[in-house]
Amino acid sequence: MILFSRTATGILRVPAVGGEPEPMTTIKADAGETNHYWPQFLPDGRHFIYLKIVAPASESQLAWRALDEDVERVVRKMYSKAFYSPTGHLLFRLAGPIVAQPFDPSSGSVSGDPIQLAPETWQFGSQTALALSASGVLAHRAGQADAPRLVPA
Repeated sequence: MILFSRTATGILRVPAVGGEPEPMTTIKADAGETNHYWPQFLPDGRHFIYLKIVAPASESQLAWRALDEDVERVVRKMYSKAFYSPTGHLLFRLAGPIVAQPFDPSSGSVSGDPIQLAPETWQFGSQTALALSASGVLAHRAGQADAPRLVPA
């Protein structure tokens, strides 16, 4: 199964062998939702997380749900894509730095306080310059979107 998103459509799923995409989530415009982005499967292959973009952005949320149930849980407020780490943590951008917070992927709940892993990290909208490998190696881009950069002449 492959999960993906398109602007203003919610999260869609399609079998890995191909076929017609089917909706997994529905954007609730009456609740201020504008998009659902960044779906990621959790280790059991049944549950996944995704970012619900809400207006204003400070009300956006990371959500957890199962492929085979219409039950959704808000994990926490955030405006960043998130990654599940094999260490049992969620990694995400929180007001600048990259942080890790303990996460139970079977219940969709966080515990404890976030701890900082990396300093100020680039973000443009919900697009955070952050990646995490399956073995737990973290890569990120320091700075902000408006930081000076080299531009070809």
